[in-house]
Amino acid sequence: MTETAAAPGALRPPEAAKYNKFRNVVVAHQRAQQLKNGARPRVETGTHKFLWVAMREVQEGLISWDSPEPKPIE
Repeated sequence: MTETAAAPGALRPPEAAKYNKFRNVVVAHQRAQQLKNGARPRVETGTHKFLWVAMREVQEGLISWDSPEPKPIE
């Protein structure tokens, strides 16, 4: 299997990407809100918007989060 080179500036998932895309989007949205409210970014921002910065932080594995245990269905 050959790897294709990603476009410059393209977002890449971390090597241990065991999280689904929906969860990444939810976490990135929450992180974007934190950035909007004054949190310091953990990556170089340049002129990018909050959501792009948050998505990059999540994909680089710089943001941690906990998932609640699923409730059993009765």
